[in-house]
Amino acid sequence: MPESKLMIILANSARPGGMICVAGKELAPAEKGLLRIGSWIRVAHPEQPQGALPLAATRYLKHGSAQLLDVARIPLTGHCGNADHPEDWWLNPRQPWEFVRKHPIQALPTLADNPVSLWHEGDEDKSVPAGYVRRMDKTAATLYLIKAPKGWTFTYGKEWNKQEQKEKVYRRLAFEYAGVQHEFSVTDRLFTTRYQVFERAQSNPQTLTIPNPEAAYFCLSLTQELPGHGKQYKICATIFERR
Repeated sequence: MPESKLMIILANSARPGGMICVAGKELAPAEKGLLRIGSWIRVAHPEQPQGALPLAATRYLKHGSAQLLDVARIPLTGHCGNADHPEDWWLNPRQPWEFVRKHPIQALPTLADNPVSLWHEGDEDKSVPAGYVRRMDKTAATLYLIKAPKGWTFTYGKEWNKQEQKEKVYRRLAFEYAGVQHEFSVTDRLFTTRYQVFERAQSNPQTLTIPNPEAAYFCLSLTQELPGHGKQYKICATIFERR
């Protein structure tokens, strides 16, 4: 049944083929006409592989395209029912998005999650096996917003991609959480542009340091299972900088 949901956009990140991923937290009705922070929603396009969004699908009627920290009303048709990506909802691509207001970045701490641990199995720090999420049962999640752990690093450079048979720029976020080391591919389009990562990338790895790194917040995600890989990969969709 068609419906719309009001949400704060916390991810607006790059996907292959010039597509994007938009996700955020619902603002749900509460008592006395107030709003409460609800569940995560990842918007999935019903006509695109793995639900990826064309940029044109995220445009407001009179306010340009969706941006991070927008509070937006998004037309949906229902839950996707994907146990490996439980936050996914089908977009109604025939209806426009509605911009409502901006959410202040100073209020990010009120939106943050505090999971006991992040996705991890075995010795692999970049991915988990397909089916991992559904085995999480009641705690099943592929999206978190967390405060940046101390000592996190962002590295980037150029390396040969065997699958695509060409040199590509990698962006990697690494940190320790609950005693476990994790590595995430960074798909944050604004962060990459702000620091000219693609323009400055070299063959040797480079480390980027931002002002006030411990005030940052990360929007973390797991991909769907990639065909032929048998894995779900760790993604950092957004690096929020609070100065």
